[in-house]
Amino acid sequence: MSDFKRHGLVMVGILVTVVAVRILFPTAFDGVGNGLVTGLHDFKAWVRGG
Repeated sequence: MSDFKRHGLVMVGILVTVVAVRILFPTAFDGVGNGLVTGLHDFKAWVRGG
């Protein structure tokens, strides 16, 4: 399996997980989602060397 296909499967898996969590826990996900967005933003800044 190529790296591109593997990366695609990982992204689809994450997307499905996020959608499932949002459907199962719509209210609980609000706080977690905000924290996740902030964490992801910080991670991207760190990856770029910022």
